[in-house]
Amino acid sequence: MNAVAECSAYDLLRSVLKGALLAFRLTKRRIKNMNSTLLISGPAIKVLPKV
Repeated sequence: MNAVAECSAYDLLRSVLKGALLAFRLTKRRIKNMNSTLLISGPAIKVLPKV
């Protein structure tokens, strides 16, 4: 009983870690895309407050 509980807890923790790693990769890719769009729209953002 106890060994089964530990095993399931370990599987749960591993799946949570795997999900967190996947989410981190996705957000890292999204941040990279945001950075590229910011580089493209950077001059427009600088011009907007003056207008």
